[in-house]
Amino acid sequence: MGNASAEALRGEPVRTPLQRHIADLKRRLYWCGFTFIVACVITFPHADEMIAWLKQPYHDDLIFYAPTEAIFAAIKVALLGGITLSMPVFLYHLWKFIEPALLPGERRWIVPFLAIATVFFAMGVSFANFVIVPLALQFMLQFGIDRALVPQLGVGFYVDFNVKFLLTFGFAFELPLVITLLSRLRVVTPDLLVRYRKHAIMVNLILSAILTPTSDLFNLLLMAGPLIILYEVGILSARLWGRPPARPADEAEEMDGSVKVPEGTAGRRILFFVVLVAGLASGGALAQLSPGGMLEELGPESFVSIQSLALGEGQMVYAGSFGQGVFKSEDGGKTWTAVSEGMTDPYVYVVVVAPDKAVFAGTLRGGIFRSKNGGKSWTPVNAGLDRLETQVLLAHQGMLYAGTGSGVYRSKDGGEQWVADNQGLSNLLVRALVVDHQGTMYAGTTGMGMYRKLAGSAQWIRITPSRLSHPRDQLPANFVRSLVVDKTGTLYAGTADNGVYVSTDRGETWRIIGGQLANASVRGIAIGESSWFVGTGVGMYRSSDQGKTWSQINNGLTERAIQSFAVGKDGTVYAGTSGGVFKTEDHGAHWFSTNQGIATSRNPAPRH
Repeated sequence: MGNASAEALRGEPVRTPLQRHIADLKRRLYWCGFTFIVACVITFPHADEMIAWLKQPYHDDLIFYAPTEAIFAAIKVALLGGITLSMPVFLYHLWKFIEPALLPGERRWIVPFLAIATVFFAMGVSFANFVIVPLALQFMLQFGIDRALVPQLGVGFYVDFNVKFLLTFGFAFELPLVITLLSRLRVVTPDLLVRYRKHAIMVNLILSAILTPTSDLFNLLLMAGPLIILYEVGILSARLWGRPPARPADEAEEMDGSVKVPEGTAGRRILFFVVLVAGLASGGALAQLSPGGMLEELGPESFVSIQSLALGEGQMVYAGSFGQGVFKSEDGGKTWTAVSEGMTDPYVYVVVVAPDKAVFAGTLRGGIFRSKNGGKSWTPVNAGLDRLETQVLLAHQGMLYAGTGSGVYRSKDGGEQWVADNQGLSNLLVRALVVDHQGTMYAGTTGMGMYRKLAGSAQWIRITPSRLSHPRDQLPANFVRSLVVDKTGTLYAGTADNGVYVSTDRGETWRIIGGQLANASVRGIAIGESSWFVGTGVGMYRSSDQGKTWSQINNGLTERAIQSFAVGKDGTVYAGTSGGVFKTEDHGAHWFSTNQGIATSRNPAPRH
């Protein structure tokens, strides 16, 4: 007795087959939704472990910018865990929904179907997390690092980026199974899929462009490539296991009348063009990547960003680069020699020459390195550091201080052992350090402004404006990149976007100096007897009246993105830029490139 007859006997309204299918679909969707909610509740307490698993391709700490960012990241990974745990239930109800369309012999496949589909989904998620996401992150982070930008990823963005990739690849790995199932149901045939291969490739590229978390071509290809391979695997699977049972002769004739792919060359030309462009782009991107995640070499058409300059005795100059390690010049910058033996991280933030002539270099991921032989060889000195990222080093009265990604550390034995000096300052990225003549130390941070520690005290205190102070007396920027103290104890702070501020009362009140620097991104400050210098993202400035007025001094400075500078004797100034080293011998009136021995092609040849 059919369903319609049973409904009539019970006195219920007789439903059409479509209505019964819709009712069955609603019931199964309810069960799937209930299972998904329960699974999310189960996985939410384990969000920290799941974020740690997602973080494996990225070795630095994640941060959060908004109060709700961390909890929303936990909710997202709980949703991912809920989908993963609920997948067998989803697949079971999918199978039960299509089961009426299967032959009695085909209905026994439910167990293999559930097992294979669940395994394929887990394989897709794992493949994305351990293969695709690392490649995507490496490419995008490398792009920023090569431009002297600091990678600091928010947990919200990182989780969102990962979840999109993982879910997409988890479901994409079901493609061979879906194709095989459709072949068994006579919806498609392997020959039809082969004839429509070029259309499928085009659809895969379009879907990848929509589903990729970013808009760059490299990540699009990372997603489209596996999808195309899975499509081919699906065709092979359909040939091996997707053969439907024999049908009567009249139905076989109908199958022979399947739609033919229109003949022509337009589709082939479009496909050839897309594949050619994609191949060239991906080849260029992959050629830049090495197994260690760094650029193998910059080559003759690239450039070196000089992040730090340090002056030694006589004509000795050290230059720390972002990607090529440390360079040394013994003739005032005329020629340079790479001196990076033993330095495992070539991404150098800072170079400092200590009073005992030892040279220290702080790097992005390798921590602090020390050389006792003028840079000929380097040894890592990281004992006691929690985070290795080191952006500032300061030698003061026999003590060496390091500003790291987790606060300030000090060492009294030349870096052999570091001790945390972080009370009130822990887990902050320190970008600048300075000590005044009374022993008060100041720290400039990324995102939290300035901190102060009095001589003899172990407690850092954030410098916050008084409620009664006028806005003009407040330091408006939370991103402090440079700190300098002059002989009188006056404190100068260079900010990321608001120019230079000066304080004569240990940071209690501030005033801006130089209207021309009002919105400048300050990378360095030098206070001299007759001339003051400021390096910014748009070039060098000089003041001859103690900061009242400033003038640009960029004549000959063909690369004006200043990263660091060092003031020598008799009007000599060295500037480290995104395109190598420049030098002036007349207080900045005329600059010339001094890059012989430094791989760069963006600037003219050095002056002889």
